[in-house]
Amino acid sequence: SFTQNGTFDLTGKTVTFDGGGDGSGTADDSTITCSGTLGGTVVLSKTIIYGTITIASGCSINLGASPTSTIVATSGLTNNGTITIASGTWTIGGAGTVTNAGTIIHNGASPGWDFNNVSFTNSSGATVTYTGSSLTIERNFTQNGTFDLSAVTVTLDGADNADDATLVCGAALGSLTVNKTHATGNTTLGSSCTIAGAFTR
Repeated sequence: SFTQNGTFDLTGKTVTFDGGGDGSGTADDSTITCSGTLGGTVVLSKTIIYGTITIASGCSINLGASPTSTIVATSGLTNNGTITIASGTWTIGGAGTVTNAGTIIHNGASPGWDFNNVSFTNSSGATVTYTGSSLTIERNFTQNGTFDLSAVTVTLDGADNADDATLVCGAALGSLTVNKTHATGNTTLGSSCTIAGAFTR
């Protein structure tokens, strides 16, 4: 864990939260705590099922341009603060779930997000500011917060037999593409979901 409440200029620095560990316990869990902006560019790279990352309320981190993150734990990344992606595509691999209970800001007009074998939950009261044109998620997508997807193409993809996906949404989506290429890769659309644009299967 990293707690920064004093004077520590991280401008131009890269701060990496990693962990492989021995595959047991919670020794590789990380909590990022700061007052305001942490500074620098943050890299998130946890490669075992017990390595979670939590961003505390009131703390803002910047992942930089076109970041690649790795989470494997079931509740891999929980954001209670603010995450900023400067531009480009945010690629996340591994497994588990990214849960936004705070704010995510994605700048730039590049494609957006590519979550591989990872689920995303935007919780009630949370906010995503998103300028990308597309969002690709291999697992579940739950949208209960503020997230304007009216001009975004959401793709649920996956090539494996375990790549099931459930879409839950509290507001209308733009376009939806389902691209599950394995015969047993199932997709479930929640009863409250409205697709305002094109639906492609």
